[in-house]
Amino acid sequence: MIRTRMMRDWALWTVNGRGPYVAGRDVFGTLRTSTAVVAYDPVRQRCETASGAIYRLDEDGENRVAAKIAIGTHFVVGDDVTIGFVDPADVVAVIERNGNASRVSPEERAALVAQRTEVFVREIADGLAMADRLHGVSVEDIAQGSHLSADVIVRIASGERPEGVTDDDVEDVNRLVWEVVKSGVAPAAGTKP
Repeated sequence: MIRTRMMRDWALWTVNGRGPYVAGRDVFGTLRTSTAVVAYDPVRQRCETASGAIYRLDEDGENRVAAKIAIGTHFVVGDDVTIGFVDPADVVAVIERNGNASRVSPEERAALVAQRTEVFVREIADGLAMADRLHGVSVEDIAQGSHLSADVIVRIASGERPEGVTDDDVEDVNRLVWEVVKSGVAPAAGTKP
């Protein structure tokens, strides 16, 4: 099962013109490098890699120093190796130029998304309980930071899939719920994406 990895300190990079790849630290401080990026959503700050893994890039987290450490940890860098950094605005063009393709079939990809969504549903249920128990933040408070209503969020957490709710919606609610658990602060009204 492949999960979404949130990268706190990251950079997009190439090696000898191949790539781009994601490198840096995830939210647990683990140094990571990815397989080649095959799809990039600049609005959601999300990369899909050739292996099918999803990397969500913290919007304020571009950090080339952390990425250099990760690259140095996972690769032998010598005279015949050229490391380059890619501006996020240029990622799609680099993917197209290099012809990066996923090694995951559409059927495998659909199964991975379904598995990941199931995990997110369980995490949402756990996160809602923790936000309420630890911080007194209700599902109604959390819904202020989502385009989904509190009722729909509760239905997702119970395992239902209300009409019109996408896998991306479930992932976004999961991220929002755990941001609240981590910070102890409910989203401000009107912060819906």
